[in-house]
Amino acid sequence: MVSDDPNVGLAIGLTTAAGLATVIGGGLACLCDPDNHSLLAGCLAMAAGVMVYVSFIEIFPEATNLFHESGTFNSDHAFMMTTLVYFVGNGLCLVADVLTQLWMSRKKSKASENREVTPTGEDDDPHGLATAAIAVQELTTGAEPVPATDETRVEGGLSTSSSTRSFESQEELPRPRVHTRTELLGTALFTAGAVCLHNFPEGIVTFIGTLEDPSVGVSLATAIAVHNIPEGIAVASPVLKATGSKKQALFWTLVSALAEPLGGILAWLILGDIINDITIAVMFALTAGVMAYIAIIKLQFSASHFDPTNRWAGGGFLLGTAVMAGADILIKLWMSRKERKASRTSEHARTAEDDDACGLATETIAVPELAVGTEPAPAESGPILEGGLSPTSAAFVTTRNAESQEEASEPHVHTKTGLLSTALFTAGAVALHNFPEGIVTFLATLEDPAVGVSLAIAIAVHNIPEGIAIATPVLKATGSKKKALLWTFIAALAEPLGGILAWLILGDIINDVTIAVMFALIAGVMAYIAIIKLQFSASQFDPTNHWAGGGFLLGTAVMALSLVLFRI
Repeated sequence: MVSDDPNVGLAIGLTTAAGLATVIGGGLACLCDPDNHSLLAGCLAMAAGVMVYVSFIEIFPEATNLFHESGTFNSDHAFMMTTLVYFVGNGLCLVADVLTQLWMSRKKSKASENREVTPTGEDDDPHGLATAAIAVQELTTGAEPVPATDETRVEGGLSTSSSTRSFESQEELPRPRVHTRTELLGTALFTAGAVCLHNFPEGIVTFIGTLEDPSVGVSLATAIAVHNIPEGIAVASPVLKATGSKKQALFWTLVSALAEPLGGILAWLILGDIINDITIAVMFALTAGVMAYIAIIKLQFSASHFDPTNRWAGGGFLLGTAVMAGADILIKLWMSRKERKASRTSEHARTAEDDDACGLATETIAVPELAVGTEPAPAESGPILEGGLSPTSAAFVTTRNAESQEEASEPHVHTKTGLLSTALFTAGAVALHNFPEGIVTFLATLEDPAVGVSLAIAIAVHNIPEGIAIATPVLKATGSKKKALLWTFIAALAEPLGGILAWLILGDIINDVTIAVMFALIAGVMAYIAIIKLQFSASQFDPTNHWAGGGFLLGTAVMALSLVLFRI
């Protein structure tokens, strides 16, 4: 029983402390100016960067390992299960998003009806449905309200008195404003729910890890606490922006923070023996799907919406991934030192007592295996524990309003001029990506033609979307189908040429390390182009985010399906 374990109190304390770190992030958000669009875009994008990094670098592989380590699935089937549950998470977010938009649409219709019947003299109600647009202006610009019947305010969302705003230009002001207050209130709940869902498995792992070994629990709690701070920022920002109340922002941050200790305790007490590698893997994969959806479809889109130049949004995303990676590396180094010390202690203990089957070394290996589902490593190797079991930045839900001509045309000015560079970036990234694929296919075919054929088919299937990604910006920027096909053809030639030249020139230098370096380098280049360039450009051409968001989900689904079919 849990009550009989001497480490229960410590486990509760550590999970609570790790969760409350979210409140620190909420406090930081309250200290910032919610009307600073550049800072808001940077914070949202940084949260998205942390979330994307955690989803694909930490949680997805951890879930796959846990499925595999359960003994029920082989490596291929483990990947398939993780992919399936990942897209279930995407689907849940999509359903929640659609329902939220329908709810907000109904609220907007009712508010519109109320505005039509509101007397002209009732302009002192800045928080009623009839004057929601006035309340938004008061929150965002500090301008004095004018009667709700003012035609300029009803149609454009802001009066001409808001011309004192320093953000960009007068034409850009209405863009995020007309429905922002209603949407941000829904965003607050959506965000808090996403953080709660993410904190739940973290609470389980931290709680169980502490019961097994307090030193491991402390390490886990520290890692999770560090990564929970950006989550607090993402939870508090929409609440503060919508209500202007720091108390409400901190309250919702606290609610999401308490999900970690409560989730760990309740899961341990109620689920009991049901908690195993598979259940934790399902939670991790589901969380990865939710986080990826929110990060790309909502968070990064909102960041680019508030920063048409993409400087703060792009830089914030890169900073988020860098912060997450740096924190992981530091924690892994720290855990490596602790593990080596524990290994030396266990060696001395085994020398004194050979029948010590439950020594410190065994505990040191068993708990990381429980926490992340990886194979136990030798004592002198790097740490097994992921240095932050996928904490995330939370989520932000906004829907762009394309009411005016200025709103639609302005982002096209930036996007049109940037499409040529985007096309070059994309073609270069695909060419780099095709280079190691050519090496692998070439070498595999030399070893076994059947394997080479399988690899070639799989690569050909997922190369089709790459061709679309190259040709689309070229065609849009130049209007020339010939140029679009030319750049696509050049990128395509990189695969056979790369394989042949690499084999002839590099020779014996080609090994697992060099190929791994190329793949890692290419992953970084492609991630940058996909999020900072392609997805940003898509958001500029689609203010509703319906096609841009749906296209992103479709792209991931097509690639995942091709990989799954290849593994069958």
